[in-house]
Amino acid sequence: MGNKQSLQFNNGELQVALKTIQSLPSAQKWQGGTIVPGKEDIMIPAYTDQVLTVQGEANLKSENIKRGVSIYGIMGNAPEYKITFGEVYFPGTYSEETYEIAHGLTSTPTHYGINGKIVGIVETTGNPRPSIYISVDSVSMKVTVPRLSGGCEINWVAISKL
Repeated sequence: MGNKQSLQFNNGELQVALKTIQSLPSAQKWQGGTIVPGKEDIMIPAYTDQVLTVQGEANLKSENIKRGVSIYGIMGNAPEYKITFGEVYFPGTYSEETYEIAHGLTSTPTHYGINGKIVGIVETTGNPRPSIYISVDSVSMKVTVPRLSGGCEINWVAISKL
């Protein structure tokens, strides 16, 4: 192929490319920069065969972020909690008895529980009997155990806002 034919061929290819470019719809100009994820989706205009999206996180709310911590520009205001826990073995008793468990918090727990049940009347494990009753203050949990012919183990938790 001579130079003239080569130039005509290249010119034809360029014309096809130019028509293709001119037939593309106009798009918003993307300024570029840093994409910061947030609560809502961000759609990115581009000439691709798929829409590009930075997915938002609907639960990215200040009440779900620790107080004083900022995530993607959202300042957290969730309160901090102190959690203490342990297990206690209560021997068999022949009458109702009350035991005191020091929970290690410096304030009255906002939530407390025994064996996975939070607040109020809860069941024993090991030797199922009538319910155990608990009350709390800033120093301890008082656990009232009904009459047991055998012992039982209790797993406890106490939670307090800081």
